[in-house]
Amino acid sequence: MRMDGRTVLGKIGQSAGGVGRNIADALGKLQKCTPLLLSAVGPDLYGQFLVDNMKHLNLYAVETKEDSRTACYTTLIDKHGETRFGVGDMEIHNTIDEEQVKRYKKDIENGSILIMDGNIPQETMNAALEIASNSNVPVWFEPTDLSKAHKPLGTNLWKNITMMTPNLVELREMAKYLGQELNEEFSFNDTEKLLQQIKFLLTPLSKQIPIIMVTMGQHGMLMASSLTTDEPVLNGFTRKITESYFRYYQPIKISNVINTSGAGDCTASGFIAGALSGLTEPECVALGLKAGVDSLQSNNPVPERFKVSLEQQYAVVSPILIHKEQIIK
Repeated sequence: MRMDGRTVLGKIGQSAGGVGRNIADALGKLQKCTPLLLSAVGPDLYGQFLVDNMKHLNLYAVETKEDSRTACYTTLIDKHGETRFGVGDMEIHNTIDEEQVKRYKKDIENGSILIMDGNIPQETMNAALEIASNSNVPVWFEPTDLSKAHKPLGTNLWKNITMMTPNLVELREMAKYLGQELNEEFSFNDTEKLLQQIKFLLTPLSKQIPIIMVTMGQHGMLMASSLTTDEPVLNGFTRKITESYFRYYQPIKISNVINTSGAGDCTASGFIAGALSGLTEPECVALGLKAGVDSLQSNNPVPERFKVSLEQQYAVVSPILIHKEQIIK
């Protein structure tokens, strides 16, 4: 594609998005709950569009910032459904400050889980982590982007994160920030070596964080967990880490991909929905992978309705244990 000012024929659509919003949207549909979304919009048509598409969520912590534009992301998706590049207007995220978080302190303290994406400022993230830590509320961190993945690692509060979902490039950035650097390219043509590379990068994180989901796209998923496969994921919310299991889950193969945007968010939401319902890791992974497939086959990041549900009986994916280690502190 030449970037020379020409007009290229295509199809243009608009959908509600944003990592935190996507997860809240998907979780509300999968868990049949009403997540509280803490965010910000501008007094514009995009802000109204987002609000109108989130009626099933609790929006009283979504504040309108009078002098700001609603976050907007324009992306080019090719005929295979893959995102090629995007342009983001995200300045409004910087207005989600410590004071806004503190205004909803009681809501955070009374929550079952705090899900936090990497878009908010460092100081805001620290304030949210501190409230959750003092109240023993589990925290799920979604790194969101390569440039934002390391944010919570700038303070010891990161050790209070319960779960995180980096992709490969985000994991590499986080590990590098903690002094664990991989001096070679990922071995995508050798799955066994790729898994060992990921395990190497996970070393400093898995000693502190009970549950880590590394999404590998078409190569599947690796879980680093303090849990065995036959106990509820909820147990990992409060357990001290004494051992870590590294388990590999193969991807679900599909051919009719429409849109890759939002698949990771829906996968995370499926896993969280399963965890909050008392399911085991393989059950949560199966629910997450199937929710991700529903997203891949939808024009929107989060489908209007998921085909998969907590109520239905579905085949549980079988993990491959690649390593188990004792954690000595």
